[in-house]
Amino acid sequence: MYMLYKFELKKIVKTKLFSGVCLALLVTTLGAMWTVFYISPMGIGPKEMSKRSVVQYNQKFARQYEGDLTDSKIKEVLSDYLAFYKSRKQDENKYQEEIPNNVFSYRIADAVLNPKDNLPNQVDKNPNVSIDDIPVKPISSLGINKDIKPIKLTSYYGWSDLYKMTEVIYIPIVMAIIVACSGIFSSERAANIDQLLLATKHGRKRLTTSKICAVGLVSVTLFLVTSLLILGSFFIFYGFDGWNGSIQANFELATFTFPIALSHLQVYLVMLGIQLFNVLFISSLGILISSFTNSPFISMIISLVIFVIPKGLDKLFTVGTLPNKVQQYLPINNFSVDTILQKMTNNEEVLRNSFTANLLIIGVTACLVMVVSLVVTSTHQKKYYAS
Repeated sequence: MYMLYKFELKKIVKTKLFSGVCLALLVTTLGAMWTVFYISPMGIGPKEMSKRSVVQYNQKFARQYEGDLTDSKIKEVLSDYLAFYKSRKQDENKYQEEIPNNVFSYRIADAVLNPKDNLPNQVDKNPNVSIDDIPVKPISSLGINKDIKPIKLTSYYGWSDLYKMTEVIYIPIVMAIIVACSGIFSSERAANIDQLLLATKHGRKRLTTSKICAVGLVSVTLFLVTSLLILGSFFIFYGFDGWNGSIQANFELATFTFPIALSHLQVYLVMLGIQLFNVLFISSLGILISSFTNSPFISMIISLVIFVIPKGLDKLFTVGTLPNKVQQYLPINNFSVDTILQKMTNNEEVLRNSFTANLLIIGVTACLVMVVSLVVTSTHQKKYYAS
C-alpha cells in the first residue's frame, strides 16, 4: 500500500506541470508580498530610511498608546498628532524629508473627525488650535458592542496587511491545486494505462484510496507552505506587534461593529481555518470531476468553472434572497476578511446572524462536499474497474 501511495504522489509532484505550478505560485506570492508588504502605506517614509525602519517607527509610535480604547485615549492620540501637524506647518520642508507617514494616528483621526474638521485644515485656519477646539466623535458613535470590554488598542496596520496578503494569494493557491491535481484519474485514461495499473498487486483495491490521499497531501501542503512563507515574511517585516489587539480597534479595517471579542491573531487563524476547509472542498470536488473525465485539461476547466461560477451568480441573485445567502458559504465568496467580519454576522447577507453558526455552516458544508465527493468517486471507480 505504501509503495502504491508513494507512486501516486510521485506522479503528481515529479512532473513538469507541477514544477511549473509551484514556480508560478512562488513568483505570484513574492510579487504579492512586494505589493502588499513592501509598498504598504506603513512603510512610506524618507528615502534615507529603509522600509523596515519606517515600519518600526510606526510600531514604536503605536506602542505609546497601547491599552484600553477610551475617549481620553483617542484625544491623547489626536493631541499628539495635532502637535505633529503644527510642527510640520512651521517647517514643512524638514518634516516632509525626515518624518515617516504616521498611519496609526491618521486612521484614528479619519474615523473620529468629520472631513471638514481634519487636522491639517484646522492648523491652516488657526496655527494655535488645540484638540479641545475640535469636535471629536465619542467611541460610542463607532457602533462598538457595549458588551465587549475592554477594547484593546495596539498597532493594527501590519495585521491589516497580513489579512490583505492572505486574501490576495488565496485564488492563486486554489488555481495551483486545481491545475496540479486535475489529472489524478483522467491522465491515466487519456494515456490508456489505467488497465495496466489495475493489474498490479493492490491496483483494484487500493488504487483509488492512494490517489485520494496523494491529492489531499499535495493540496494541503501547497496551502500550508505558501501560508508559512507569507507568515515568515510578515514576521521579518512587521514582527508580531499588536497580535493581541482587539479587532474592533483596527481603524484600518473599520470593523467597529463586529459583535464578538477577537484579537488580530484570532481573526488570522479563523481566515486560515476557513481557507483550509475551502482547499479540502475544492480538492475533493476536483478528484470527483477527474474520475468522470478522460482528459486532464477538461477536468481542470470544469473544476475552475465550478469554483468561479458562484461569483458570477452574485449579479443574478438579489442580495438577501435564499440563493444569494447560500452561495456566500462557497469557497469563492467566503475567504476575505470583509466577508468574515461583515457578512458572517449579518443575516441579511447569510443564513444566520450568529458568527459561530456561520463558521460551522462553512465547515460542515466543506466536510459534506468532501465526504460525498470521495464516496461517489470510490463507488464510480469500483464500477469502472469491474467493467
